[in-house]
Amino acid sequence: MIHKGLITYFNDGKGFGFIEDSSNNQRVFVHQSSSNFPLREGLMVKFEIEKGPKGYTAVNVSKA
Repeated sequence: MIHKGLITYFNDGKGFGFIEDSSNNQRVFVHQSSSNFPLREGLMVKFEIEKGPKGYTAVNVSKA
């Protein structure tokens, strides 16, 4: 399932952040390796969600 959301926090130095899913306001972890373009705060993205060992993670992130 494809979700849309806003990157509300992103740490460039560590390469991770959080997306707020616009369909349910859930915060989802995102890592730079899930995208083929630079992630940054305030960017609208489309993504899929996978359950990882520490919770839900955004994967296959693309620009919305």
